[in-house]
Amino acid sequence: MKKIVLAVLVSLLGVNAAQGQLVGLNHLWTVAGAMNTTNLGTFIACTNSTTANETVGVDFYGPDGTYVPSLSLMNSATVAPGGTVLFGTSGLSAVSVDVNYAAPLISKGSAKILSTSTKGIICTALLIDISNAAPASIAPLTIVKKTKQKGD
Repeated sequence: MKKIVLAVLVSLLGVNAAQGQLVGLNHLWTVAGAMNTTNLGTFIACTNSTTANETVGVDFYGPDGTYVPSLSLMNSATVAPGGTVLFGTSGLSAVSVDVNYAAPLISKGSAKILSTSTKGIICTALLIDISNAAPASIAPLTIVKKTKQKGD
């Protein structure tokens, strides 16, 4: 049933497996190991170090590389110079999530961080235990520049 709903959303949004919703933005970073399960959520914080407002967004992809549409239909925000935005696959009880992607189940996947700027967007990604008010575990996720990992 979930796959049918996702397929309908994908066709309505006009996206395909290779292209997410954020068309026209620059692909800056890729996050490996993104998940959204009953107990774990992926959270990405991005800071704008430029001198202008920038649009920053996140697209999530499933284990087969297929774009996973945001059930909240939100996946980007305008970030002021020096400002920070927090994206999440779900909400957190103790922290305000600026853009709640409201992702369906993602057992293992990835995320692409995109922006109007090609430089000056600094991000970090975390896998956080969402089953407790005070997370029992937090783990960093690797972020690479587009598709090039350090050492390549």
